[in-house]
Amino acid sequence: MFCFDQLLKQYEPSIDELETGWTDGGNDGGIDGLFVYVDDRAATENVVDYALKKHPTIDLHIITVRRSANC
Repeated sequence: MFCFDQLLKQYEPSIDELETGWTDGGNDGGIDGLFVYVDDRAATENVVDYALKKHPTIDLHIITVRRSANC
């Protein structure tokens, strides 16, 4: 969660947004976090409610995090 927060700090994500994007677990292809932002706002189920521009900016962040004593 700390890594996600630091990597995405320009978007000022809430704890709920960070938890929603956390995909860690088995059979996830090594992806620990998946975050989508539309016009600098977290893409949630309410994304259709956003006042989108004609050509929205979409940012996709696929994050993998590793913790090791050998770093």
